[in-house]
Amino acid sequence: MANFYRLIPLLLICLWWSRGATQTSDCETASSVCAGLFEQNDSPSGTGNVFEQAPGSCQTFGEFNSAWYVFTVQEDGDLSFILQPNDDADDYDWSLYDITEGGCAGINTGVSPEISCNSYGSFDPLQGPTGISSANGGTGNSNGPGNAAGPPFNADLPVTQGQVLALVVMNFSATLNGYSLEFGNEAEIFDNTPPVVSDVQVNCAQNEVTVSFSESLLLSEFNANEIVVNVDGTSVAVTSIESTGNTYVSEITLVTPTLVSETGVAEVVFNAEITDVCGNILTSDFPVTLVGAMTIEISTGPACNGEGGSIVVEVVNAGASCPTLAINGIAVPSAEAGCGPLLASNLTPGNYNVSVTNNDNGCVLTQNNIVVINDNPIVNAGLDFWSCELSSGISVNAPAGNFVWTGPAGVSFQNPNSPETTVSVNAPGTYTFTGTLTVGECVASDEVNITFSSPPNLNIEPTALSCFYLCDGSVLFQDENNPVIEVEIDGATASGNTVVFENFCAGSYVANVTFSLGCFAFYTFTIESPEAFSADFEYTPNPATVDNSVVTFTALEQNYDSLEFIIPSLEGERFTTNPSIVELPELPGFYIAELVVYSNGCEQRSTLSVRVVDNLVVFIPNSFTPDNDGLNDVFLPVFSTEPEQYSFQVFNRWGDLIFETTDWKQPWLGEVNDGDYYGTNDLYFWRMSYKGADIDVVEQEGSVILIR
Repeated sequence: MANFYRLIPLLLICLWWSRGATQTSDCETASSVCAGLFEQNDSPSGTGNVFEQAPGSCQTFGEFNSAWYVFTVQEDGDLSFILQPNDDADDYDWSLYDITEGGCAGINTGVSPEISCNSYGSFDPLQGPTGISSANGGTGNSNGPGNAAGPPFNADLPVTQGQVLALVVMNFSATLNGYSLEFGNEAEIFDNTPPVVSDVQVNCAQNEVTVSFSESLLLSEFNANEIVVNVDGTSVAVTSIESTGNTYVSEITLVTPTLVSETGVAEVVFNAEITDVCGNILTSDFPVTLVGAMTIEISTGPACNGEGGSIVVEVVNAGASCPTLAINGIAVPSAEAGCGPLLASNLTPGNYNVSVTNNDNGCVLTQNNIVVINDNPIVNAGLDFWSCELSSGISVNAPAGNFVWTGPAGVSFQNPNSPETTVSVNAPGTYTFTGTLTVGECVASDEVNITFSSPPNLNIEPTALSCFYLCDGSVLFQDENNPVIEVEIDGATASGNTVVFENFCAGSYVANVTFSLGCFAFYTFTIESPEAFSADFEYTPNPATVDNSVVTFTALEQNYDSLEFIIPSLEGERFTTNPSIVELPELPGFYIAELVVYSNGCEQRSTLSVRVVDNLVVFIPNSFTPDNDGLNDVFLPVFSTEPEQYSFQVFNRWGDLIFETTDWKQPWLGEVNDGDYYGTNDLYFWRMSYKGADIDVVEQEGSVILIR
């Protein structure tokens, strides 16, 4: 076993367990490591009351038959240890956590991180030692599980002074043979130095005392009821304790009643013995001088005519160094601040934020909204503006006092001694007005320029459409008071003495008229339209026939001055009555008719195609001879004119359909089923339906003899 150990005399174990003792198995009740070597002659079982080590990392099964140890690093260096089983066949796993900040509770949440882990195990019955030791071939910070994942030793681990580390050893073999632990290498964890109070700070409000220690201590060692702050023999009780850690702390804050009135030498007294994890007793002698909390008193000097104001600050308990004065976050030069009353001068009227810094302890006192008043008037007549009339309201912002408005010749004020009044001028132009306020011997004034314009006197003349179907409307703009105007309609802009817009359709429009600088108005105008009319007409009868080709044309429009029916096929003959009776040619076909309607100088036209049809007469032969001699070779109904609808079918004597067509010009040649064979001499039956000019469909049946 000697080749596994590097003994360093400084590392000893202050806890030596007797054989047969059972090690605790929770981090919160871990054994403290105060030296470098001990033996554990029996092994623990179970996981205690808390399951800190969850499955993961190199510990596949999590916490198992665990024992916990805790120690604090005393000097920076590399940490190593060797865990030697009393029986080399036993398998021990372990994990090392940094609980400096998060304590034991942080292990499961990750706040207290795992910094080294080993669960290496061999299938060889001899497991042997494990631990952290580069000298024994250790590498990495996480090895295992099993013999395929790393060596039994991890590499030496760099640690720093003040780190609080928790080691959990797990008995995977579940035997009772025990083990020994030997800590080595240069990082010193043996602690025989008593902790001391290294610093005491009192906050600016003097109701909190922060105590710093030379090493991390268990927070549970401190009880507010057992701590007081003594100030020259007067004891001030501690009401509560605050800390950033929840297990080990190197600093605590004692909350006390305010110590503002306390002055003299103060000392934090612990009425109960405080020890570190190795039993060293805390030394708490660390006096601090209280001078009382800094206070300030502020007075102001007024400004005159808007300047020369001042702020004076008296400081109590400012410390040995001169305090610093800042106004609105800007430091006042030290030549003005001095070490007596702090002074800020040459201030304008207004609200200021004042802060004083105690340069001994960095405490800052602030008072906001310190007002420097103005004992003399300030007059504000506002910004220059335009008036779209020859008169305008005018006002000024001024405190109480004797006030008067003045202006150039030719203007008049409704009340010149009122800050709010009406001013009138005789002609357009830009005028300057002055408002003057007198308070005691102080005088303040301000000017405002007003540009007056003549009010609009706009003449708008829209012109209606010449015909309802045109877009030839127009509108004219003229302003008698303002010779040059600018007009904008639907994005189009024009300007001048007389402004005309053209090509409007009927409807309502909005015009934006600018009649002087900064003055404009919106106007609505309407483009009227003559009454609409149409040239729609009809004729009867529809259709006409060659037997009755006289038709009557009737205009449907009643709003007209005159009209004309024109039939171009009748050599342009015109008919001017409504209705008009016209005799068309006694020939079938289509004839164009046009109607022209006149109203208010406008006209509308439309045309119709008039149909004249022949009376439909049909001849059907009763036999035919399809022998190709050029005589009576086909069977075909003969029509006097083309039918509008036609269907023809041929059947044999057994009622079988052997021919059909919808083409009135297609004959039956005597073939059967599109020419599969030709019919023999026999009697055949036909069925026909057709439609002529009449609205009814005619259906006929008959027979025909085929003779070859």
